[in-house]
Amino acid sequence: IAVAVIDSGRVSLDIILIGAAAGIMVGIMSISGLAFGMTMQLLSLAGGNVFWLQYAQGSAGLDGNFGSLTAGSDVKSFRVVESFTWQFAKFGGQAMAMLQKDDSTAGGKVTSTSLGGRGSYAFTKNFKLVGELGLSKKKPDGGASQSLTKFTLAPTLSTGPGFWNRPELRLYVTSAKWNDAANAAAGPNGLIGASAATGNKTSGTSYGAQVEVWF
Repeated sequence: IAVAVIDSGRVSLDIILIGAAAGIMVGIMSISGLAFGMTMQLLSLAGGNVFWLQYAQGSAGLDGNFGSLTAGSDVKSFRVVESFTWQFAKFGGQAMAMLQKDDSTAGGKVTSTSLGGRGSYAFTKNFKLVGELGLSKKKPDGGASQSLTKFTLAPTLSTGPGFWNRPELRLYVTSAKWNDAANAAAGPNGLIGASAATGNKTSGTSYGAQVEVWF
């Protein structure tokens, strides 16, 4: 059951209940999962600001979807996200900060953080240079902290100079660096995933072309 308690265009509040034969009692309904989400949108002269607050328990997922259908009420997740978008003449972009906490009897407590942003500068009406930087960390209680840093640079052909103008054709190069703990958490082949021989690598570079079209 999904209930949109508030949806004013600026503030959205959603509650999701997942039914089961046994679970947490909410009123007269027995449920195995509960999710709560709130979104606030604030406009400014240079762009917009969006704030998310999310909580999930049991078989409900943080994104308003199903988690594990066998998860008990001890499985809990909490997430808060702040995102800001701007456009100052030729310079546009979007930045995001995220904090997430997961807790369960089997997996223990895990804290995840992400900070990143993408910026674009229009040299002409149809050519932009786009750059993106992101940093992510994941810290299990009693375990090593996993970290990854990624930087992308992309010369871009676009239908307009604004950050949100689409379609876009990008030629990109991405450089990433991570630590040994992130490799170990990804499995024997590490984050690259090619083979066990490359599983100990802690950096990588990729490049290619990308098209983005909206309908």
